[in-house]
Amino acid sequence: MCLNFLSILCFIVVLSFGYVYAQNCGESMFFRPNSTYDTNRRLILSTFPSKVSSQDGYYSGSVGEGSQRIYALGLCIPGTDPKVCSDCIETASVGLLQNCPNQTDSWDWRADKTLCFVRYSNPSFFDEIDQNPNTTVCSSGVITENVTEFKSIWDDFMKNMIAAASVSTPGMPARRHYAADISLPTPGFQRFYALMQCLPGISSVNCDACLKGNVRDYKGYCGKNIGGGVLTPVCLFRWDLYPYLGAFDKITPQPISTRIIVAIVVSSVLFVHLLL
Repeated sequence: MCLNFLSILCFIVVLSFGYVYAQNCGESMFFRPNSTYDTNRRLILSTFPSKVSSQDGYYSGSVGEGSQRIYALGLCIPGTDPKVCSDCIETASVGLLQNCPNQTDSWDWRADKTLCFVRYSNPSFFDEIDQNPNTTVCSSGVITENVTEFKSIWDDFMKNMIAAASVSTPGMPARRHYAADISLPTPGFQRFYALMQCLPGISSVNCDACLKGNVRDYKGYCGKNIGGGVLTPVCLFRWDLYPYLGAFDKITPQPISTRIIVAIVVSSVLFVHLLL
């Protein structure tokens, strides 16, 4: 359950979670409007809609020199239609320009037909892990029956999701550190739809740590809520009982995780060996 200020935040976010976004303007470093940094910021963000959508949903780059240099990154979830990706990136970029007038480090997780992310900063952040500030989203639904069983099934599913998302795929930056999956329905419960993503530049270890932190924060604030998630500058986690943002259109629910399959195979081999 969310408490005090967080309960107000969660309530506001819950009202339209399908379209909500988490935008954060930095609070520690600032630049002068119409300065070189501002010009560089507008320049690089203006190219993002086309560059991200044309490069398989992921692009990072920089403009300028020294203290006026700006690093920026944009991504859409894998499989997003290029036009949908471009529109999402453009909305996020324009929103940052309008709502963060002189902050040096700002970011936006945008849910707009798809899920996309835009961040800019000085200095570089491409391989850094930073879990603050974060936004916790608690759905309005609450678990009322079989709570212990529900949590056990949910925990196992999230562990498998974290393991899948933390894996790094060389040569495919847009698909690194991303996982979306559907659980099979269990007695008394519906399917779970979960999505996890880390920035492509961080290590598998840091992605694992970030996502575990997100799940831990969610359980701390929204332990009995059905649906929601946590968004940070480095990673995102969301789950619900229905598909969203087109992330599950081509996914077939998997009844057994790879880890369990391996365990079954190993056990079978050992059993045959003992018989022989």
